[in-house]
Amino acid sequence: MRAQSQSSPQQVEAPRFAILEFEVEGNTVLSVAQVEQVLLPFLGEDRQMADVEAAREALEKRYQQAGFLSVFVDIPEQRVDAGLLRLRVTEGRVERLRVTGSRYYDQGVIRERVAELAPGRVPDFNEAARQIAELSREERRVQQLLRPGSTPGTVEVELRVNDQLPLAAQFELNNRHAADTEALRASALLRYDNLWQRDHSLSLSLITAPRQTRQSTVLVANYLLPLSGKDSLLASAVLSNSHVEPLGAGTVIGQGKTLGLRWMRTLASPGAKLESLHSFNAGFDFKDVKERQLSSGNGSGSELSTPLRYLPWQLSYAGNWFAGRAQSSLTSGLTFGWRNWLQRDVSCPGNLGAVDQFQCKRDGADGSFAYWRAELRDGRPLADFGLPKSWPGSLNSRLAWQLATQPLVSGEQYALGGADTVRGYLEAEASGDNAVLASLEWRSGNLLGAAEASPAEAGKSPPFWRELALLAYADAGRSQTLQPMPEQTEHVWLGGAGLGLRLRAGRGLSAEFDLAWPLKSTRTSPKYEPRLHFRLSAQL
Repeated sequence: MRAQSQSSPQQVEAPRFAILEFEVEGNTVLSVAQVEQVLLPFLGEDRQMADVEAAREALEKRYQQAGFLSVFVDIPEQRVDAGLLRLRVTEGRVERLRVTGSRYYDQGVIRERVAELAPGRVPDFNEAARQIAELSREERRVQQLLRPGSTPGTVEVELRVNDQLPLAAQFELNNRHAADTEALRASALLRYDNLWQRDHSLSLSLITAPRQTRQSTVLVANYLLPLSGKDSLLASAVLSNSHVEPLGAGTVIGQGKTLGLRWMRTLASPGAKLESLHSFNAGFDFKDVKERQLSSGNGSGSELSTPLRYLPWQLSYAGNWFAGRAQSSLTSGLTFGWRNWLQRDVSCPGNLGAVDQFQCKRDGADGSFAYWRAELRDGRPLADFGLPKSWPGSLNSRLAWQLATQPLVSGEQYALGGADTVRGYLEAEASGDNAVLASLEWRSGNLLGAAEASPAEAGKSPPFWRELALLAYADAGRSQTLQPMPEQTEHVWLGGAGLGLRLRAGRGLSAEFDLAWPLKSTRTSPKYEPRLHFRLSAQL
């Protein structure tokens, strides 16, 4: 019997070869340096097909990271001679760009604004996403949809637009009034946000005392001109007229014109845990103010006139930071003037000859002034302060101040008192060249629960009542008048505390009520006598 020996089959080892150079065909979007940086680790002796596949995947991933999602890399059939390996790049270009659903915005302008998706381009989808984000806003939402093109290696893009008429209106009624004036104030605003199909915005607003319109009427016009990138220009015009009869002081008639121009830049900084939004402004206002004091209400008595015309400049910054339910903000601005701009002498009451217009308006002022105004705000849930999570609501704090280099005219002073500063007082019961304001406010959560979350349920419409919140607060402020006259008080402080309610409903309706007790008496606000501030608003 003859024995046969059986040998186990030997495993075939993968071929090995040298890769001394890569030749990349079809690339037009990455630089030579970027391609070399990706492929350099895969050069060398004793390489296998696994190394070739890894090089292909690495290069394709680099395209994806750069935003070129329509680019693919493959390995053409070849022989590796003399260490040369070829990779083939297929760059998917846009075959067609369609804009659908747009009713109020020109489709050609939308295509122009998303230039990265123009036909024939190899699109960088990171840049396209940025352009679409800039194009999208509250009344115009743009969604990108991709489909394979009719030609292999191409892509068809659809920009689906969901837009609304870019016309907004707002009406408001409140009791934010100064002493010796009618209590009610009414305002109306009309804004159109797509003039000339270029996203130019024009707004017109009127603020008046509805039962005594001659007491106070203010007309405001704003025109916003978007520039390239994050920049824009804002032009504004304000006309104001007032006719007030303080007790025992005759009649004060005021007329004012303000023309302003601002350059603005807005920057957003998204982050995983902390997002921020920043804006920078620079500009000037031309102010022409005329004030006449009549010794009798019918205008037949003597008249004192103090006209003022000047050109203050402003530099300002605003920043907002968001982290979960916490939000902080900082605003800071420098306003300054130079007396040689629009300098003039005027006939001033009580002087034998003409004097400088600023000296006539305010003793110690000369027009070369500067002041710094800033404000810090912070709002966060009580749990962020180490309190139990079961404790409801959030704590909001505010600190604001102004520092001036010299006595200021009234239009540049910091005003204290009223719904936006120290509640419990009339508007601007105290004002000063220097001032500080502090506020602490507790706000409950939405007492209506998750009222805004319910519309997500299929077939359900949003509830009419959206939000109900309660407030408890304390405000305090102190003003300082530089170089006060004998009849003036150098330091004045105001303090108030109270309760509030915020209500928001459908159809743009909202209401604010604050019941506050002043902690220091003034001429028009006795100590501990409650005052109700209210604001009713409707947006269309």
